[in-house]
Amino acid sequence: DKGTMLNLMDRDTNSPLHFAVSNGDVDLVKEILERGAFVNLKNSKYQTPLHIAVSRSFPSVVQLLLETGARVNDRDAENRTSLHLAVLANNEAIVTILIDKGADVNSKDNRGRSPLHYAISSKNLVITKLFLLNGANVDITDKCSRTPLHLAILYQFISGVDPLIDNGARINLRDRKSNTPLHYAARKRSDSLLKKLLERGAVVDVQDLKRRTPLHLVIQLWSLSGADCVRVLLDYGASIYIKNRKGETPVGLGNGIYNLHNIFSELIIKTECAKLESNLSSKFRSNFVESYHELHSFRTSCLTELEDIKTKKVGSSLLYDVFSKYSDPKFAMKLSMEEVIKSPSLDVEFPLYAALLRVIF
Repeated sequence: DKGTMLNLMDRDTNSPLHFAVSNGDVDLVKEILERGAFVNLKNSKYQTPLHIAVSRSFPSVVQLLLETGARVNDRDAENRTSLHLAVLANNEAIVTILIDKGADVNSKDNRGRSPLHYAISSKNLVITKLFLLNGANVDITDKCSRTPLHLAILYQFISGVDPLIDNGARINLRDRKSNTPLHYAARKRSDSLLKKLLERGAVVDVQDLKRRTPLHLVIQLWSLSGADCVRVLLDYGASIYIKNRKGETPVGLGNGIYNLHNIFSELIIKTECAKLESNLSSKFRSNFVESYHELHSFRTSCLTELEDIKTKKVGSSLLYDVFSKYSDPKFAMKLSMEEVIKSPSLDVEFPLYAALLRVIF
């Protein structure tokens, strides 16, 4: 029987159809199918001919197999569907074909990863957006409880962050070790990723299972880029006093790192000038500020900028009124003030206090 012969397998359990598909020969594939080959036959790796056609990036063969009854959501030995494999092949055309034929965009492999996880890991923005447009669960988690946003930070896929958040990704979700995407950005010592997440609403002092904040992590994993990361976190209100499980504070961990000493001293000066810190012990203050005479000019710059803030009118209010929210969170602000606070021009006009104004607001 010719049909039976066509479904015989070699020692690797590949059928003639598997071989024809792997060569991308559309005419031969069509002939074998017409002669009675089983379109969904699996080899020893649980791969169907469709899996192979997708992995080899043969869209015409993929289309033919689907039209002949190939099951679009069949899984291989690693529990991957053809859609997972299409992402690994970075083939946008095949991804579109599979979605049009009903591929499950939220199927998970053995590691619990969805095709969206794969797209993020591959840093493929086009495929990422395709999935988001076609019902992908933006907060789907793998076996480590990592969302696509966690992976976007892990793989430093900066252009993928905004589309995920714009489509509803919750920015403060935790993995199984209680790490948020902001913790991941801290581990990568990426000031640009930290800033992007904080701009989009990340909680700056969130703690992991060991009660470490992102600031703890940046200091513990100190590198040349650490200073920029610390400045970003402090600009968005990170506490230098918060304790991890061992009782360590960021300021304590930073003891002996010259760059950090200056940065913390600047923070103290900046907040004291704005009369926002009143609970600093004299010992702490003297340890971090008074021995650094070169920071007197920084204090002068802070005071000068604050005088400008005091005269900056926003409607019938003064920009300086924002600082009133520090001691009174219920202090009401007008819509016109919100527009000024969110404006990029604020960073140009008030480089020392723009971030702090936004945090308080």
